[in-house]
Amino acid sequence: METMREIVILGVLAWNSYTDIRARKIGLWSVVLLGSFGFILGGISVEAAMKIAWGLLPGICMLGISLVTKGALGLGDGFLTMGLGMCLGAWETTMTLLTGLFGAAFWAGWDFMLGRKKKNAELPLVPFFLLGNLIRLLL
Repeated sequence: METMREIVILGVLAWNSYTDIRARKIGLWSVVLLGSFGFILGGISVEAAMKIAWGLLPGICMLGISLVTKGALGLGDGFLTMGLGMCLGAWETTMTLLTGLFGAAFWAGWDFMLGRKKKNAELPLVPFFLLGNLIRLLL
């Protein structure tokens, strides 16, 4: 089941990376797929419900940041993080998220230093979530 979970997560992140780069959109169907998959894998127990509830927290924080910054961080990124949280749990989602955010910050700084981007340029975040997830799998 773990292998199937990782394949689904990688597939959803890869697809959303493509759509985030091309159209700056994240498919709601993929968030529903991740959440449903996490719910099915968890089963029906108090422990599974607690894992899902805690797993939602990183996504809820991302949604809060999106609302506070008036959309500078997309709502889709927050919803996708909630879906990841339902599949991975809070710790693995946080590790994926922080690794991805570090990669995005490095890339944005590099582009800014080279003069390829302005300081207010938009950067698709989901490809860095994919990178963070791959690094999480390798560690």
